[in-house]
Amino acid sequence: MSENGFKITMRNEFLSLLGKAYWLETQFENIMQWQAYMSVKNDSYRNVLFQLSHDSEKHKGILVQLITHFEDVTTETLEEHSGMFKKEFDLKGKWDEEIITELLKNEYLALDVYTKLHSYTDKDFMKKMWKGTDSDLFFKQLEFLINEEKKHINLLTPLAGKLERIL
Repeated sequence: MSENGFKITMRNEFLSLLGKAYWLETQFENIMQWQAYMSVKNDSYRNVLFQLSHDSEKHKGILVQLITHFEDVTTETLEEHSGMFKKEFDLKGKWDEEIITELLKNEYLALDVYTKLHSYTDKDFMKKMWKGTDSDLFFKQLEFLINEEKKHINLLTPLAGKLERIL
């Protein structure tokens, strides 16, 4: 339970936040990472972006595996509950460091969503939602995803550098 007593205990509320996590991995992070990969010129940046994209695919797989433990929940269900829509990214004219900075913001956002899901989802509620006996797997997988997002932040932070643009 969270420090302030707030808990996620309703199915729609839970699916909305889990849907946003799914959207972040499938629509937001992965698409932008590949667009960034095609846009940046620095090979070391491209190597990091390739790793991030690979990890995002793995994260998507974890989320897809998790939803198999919930009754009547599919990726389509998550997309409907997320309330999110396709996002277009315009990276034209941006310096490599600006692109990396945008990606870094996404990693912080994903970290925040996974952390909120982990901290605020009520364990008793999860036991009711979960098909099977090991509902703690949900929290263990979120801990893994949280650590992955922290790793991504650590990879991107030195690449973002300081930006100074002369207008």
